[in-house]
Amino acid sequence: SRELEIGSVVFIDRSDFRAKDEKDYFGLAPGKTVTLKYAFQITCTDVVTGAGGKIEELRCTHNPQPATKTKGVLHWVSEKATRCEVRQYDRLFKSERAGDCEDWMTDLNPLSEVVIPDALVEPSITNPPEGSRFQFERVGFYVRDKDSTPTRPVFNRVVTMKDSYNL
Repeated sequence: SRELEIGSVVFIDRSDFRAKDEKDYFGLAPGKTVTLKYAFQITCTDVVTGAGGKIEELRCTHNPQPATKTKGVLHWVSEKATRCEVRQYDRLFKSERAGDCEDWMTDLNPLSEVVIPDALVEPSITNPPEGSRFQFERVGFYVRDKDSTPTRPVFNRVVTMKDSYNL
């Protein structure tokens, strides 16, 4: 276990926000209240956009003592989060049985490695020993890579949280 520090600035995953709310969407949207996991509820009051309409900032109010539960629970990191590189590894081939294709090159998965150069992680895992393992909630299990430096950790996904193949 560890202590989490929360301040007036937190970061959430972009996929946890939509500019327009929908009936079956449990993430954050303008005017909607969600719970920050291990913390409190927030309500989005304003959306700040930058060049080209890209969302740059969400302004929210917080409710430390809620009267009701929310359906949405978001994962977050504090403004003291550490930038790191995350390597998302997936299957090398698109099909379950690569040998069934005449030309195996056409079956290569272009997303078998996706590198996220500026991901954010909790400061508590900034400089763990090589080979240390962590669960990044909702995403998968990761191991610290030997390419890590004391100022720039690198994590490789070794197991996803869900599998899309129907075996």
